[in-house]
Amino acid sequence: MTTETGQTFRINSVVGERIAAVLEDLLVRCELIPLVSCLGSSDTESRNQNLLQVVGNDARDLLHAHWDAERAHASSVNDHKQQKILRESTKRVLYYFSKHPRERKQVMALRHSPTSASYNNFVALLKQLSHLTYLRLSTSVEDQRSQHEKLNKLRANEKKNIVQIKSLQTKLHQAQREHEKEIKNRNHVISQLEDALDNITDTAAERCRHTLREARRKQDHHGTTAANDEKQLQERLENLTAELDRVQKQHREEEAKLRKRKLKLQAQIEGWIVKYDQDMGEKQRELDNINQQYAVEKKQLTELEENFTKLEIEYNQIMEERRQEREQKQFAEEGMQRLIRAAIVIQTCWRSYRSRKAARKAAAKKKKKSGKKKK
Repeated sequence: MTTETGQTFRINSVVGERIAAVLEDLLVRCELIPLVSCLGSSDTESRNQNLLQVVGNDARDLLHAHWDAERAHASSVNDHKQQKILRESTKRVLYYFSKHPRERKQVMALRHSPTSASYNNFVALLKQLSHLTYLRLSTSVEDQRSQHEKLNKLRANEKKNIVQIKSLQTKLHQAQREHEKEIKNRNHVISQLEDALDNITDTAAERCRHTLREARRKQDHHGTTAANDEKQLQERLENLTAELDRVQKQHREEEAKLRKRKLKLQAQIEGWIVKYDQDMGEKQRELDNINQQYAVEKKQLTELEENFTKLEIEYNQIMEERRQEREQKQFAEEGMQRLIRAAIVIQTCWRSYRSRKAARKAAAKKKKKSGKKKK
């Protein structure tokens, strides 16, 4: 048997299958209860309208009666009579949908609005109960025996694991004591290293002071060298400045030449633009004349097409009349041929009948003559 979650359970007894079927029907009915209710969220009215559209007339009557019972029960909560009426109405609606699976699927497809937390918890617990029931019904005696054996093995393994855990804990405590002892030894070594580090720090400070004195001496030497280098760089800068002035003068001359060339090209381009405008004006006038001629010819073509359409209609009418005349003539000729064939058949039959009749008369005369001779 397959549940709603897709799991497959094999139930070997008829009673078990009945129990499973009852649980499945109970789950379906529990899922249908909030869908057929008229009370709830703000979109309940639109959902009820959609619900009435997908069900039949009988279901509509049951739903209207059920909604009336719900409203009456909501107005008087402590009325036992209304509670009984609502209970019976709910049973009738759920029984109807359990007997009509197609309409039940259509109703289930409208499940969009959220339900209450208590209802969700109830459905979840019911599904867990159904799952446990399936497991219990699908488990045979041999399976139970094997499960008990596995459980006993697990308990024995657990006892062994507890013994191993205790022994490991003892080893852990021993290792922790050894670790603490090792930490003490390392702390002693660290203190010795700190003393050595202090000595090294003092030696490094002395070396640092010596290094600073040496650095100041080299700085003074480098200052003198830097002054000489600065003088050389100043001379080089003056040479580069003179070179820059010469290059700028050369570039200004080239720029003047290029500007003259640019002005000349601009004048040529303006002349080309004027010529282009003149040529395009002439072309536009030619195009306008061609468009006018095209409009005139198009108008003539339209008139010719209209005349052709009229002539084509007349031609089709004439050809249809000729075709009908040919069909009538052919039908008349076929009728005449049938009459001629019928007359030929009738004449043939009549001639054969007359010849057979004459033959019978001749045979009868011969018999009479032969009878008279015998007498």
